[in-house]
Amino acid sequence: MSTFRLDLIMSKYSVFPFDTETTNSWLRCVVEGMKPCDNGLQICVIARSFESIYSHKFLDYHGQPEARMNRDESITQPMIHHSRPFWFNMLSPFFFWMPHSRMSELEEAWVDHTLNLYRWNEFIRPLKKEWES
Repeated sequence: MSTFRLDLIMSKYSVFPFDTETTNSWLRCVVEGMKPCDNGLQICVIARSFESIYSHKFLDYHGQPEARMNRDESITQPMIHHSRPFWFNMLSPFFFWMPHSRMSELEEAWVDHTLNLYRWNEFIRPLKKEWES
């Protein structure tokens, strides 16, 4: 857990899908769960936490030569810029090019048909503020 927190702090494009606050909460739960107790629920909480972390590591090919080093890199598809449909390009200037910028941001969050939760929250937070104001 500490390694992931360090990665979040030091890397702008960390592959760990959770923010620092969530990681700190998990760490507190794991430390609480390490105390001796006959409660099977503590073991379940720790197991679920580690299952989330290790399934994520599996998706990023952790420990393999082809491992994803940054969250916006594709490991299954070459970096190909997909052209936008004609109607998209024609209507975009009328919306002050916002569709193009939002689509680029969305493509950074949605890589290899997976969604990084932390990146998604970074993407959606400004959109919510725009809609609320």
